[in-house]
Amino acid sequence: CLSNDERSVIKNELTYLKEQAEKVNFLYTSDAGARLLHLLSNPQFYTEYYKPILPVQREGEGEWVYAKVGKTEVRGKKVPTGIEIEKVSPTYDIGDFDRAVVIIEKAVTIPPKTLKLVIVKIPETGEYKVKWIENGIYSEAKSYYTDDHQDALDTLRAMENEGIRMGYKIVQ
Repeated sequence: CLSNDERSVIKNELTYLKEQAEKVNFLYTSDAGARLLHLLSNPQFYTEYYKPILPVQREGEGEWVYAKVGKTEVRGKKVPTGIEIEKVSPTYDIGDFDRAVVIIEKAVTIPPKTLKLVIVKIPETGEYKVKWIENGIYSEAKSYYTDDHQDALDTLRAMENEGIRMGYKIVQ
């Protein structure tokens, strides 16, 4: 959960980014511009560690540059500025704006971490195992063994709640 201070910082950053975007009419007249504005209006655009990157047009020049937005601290730790994007020339012709937005979308769209929990009975021992499967990868270390079926069910529910608290998307 974000503190009120963190929310305020994010809100100010979003406002600033929108103001920058509004200076460039092109943002409103292209599909890529609309997608970028949509990204900017989504608080999930911000991860815990990274700030977004916005293409801006330099005054009086017909090219786009990547502007990295500010440094920040998370819980007292210094964090990187922006996100490393493709190692390409820092400027784009105006015609490459669509491509620039696609690169930015890829850089800032973080797929949710998934967690799948499954109860299996081990025929050899009669034990139950609650399997922890994170992003499709089974983890023996995080799995749980018990002789009691009810204990397995209760543990699965507890693990599910813990997963949700940790930000996992629970999948079936």
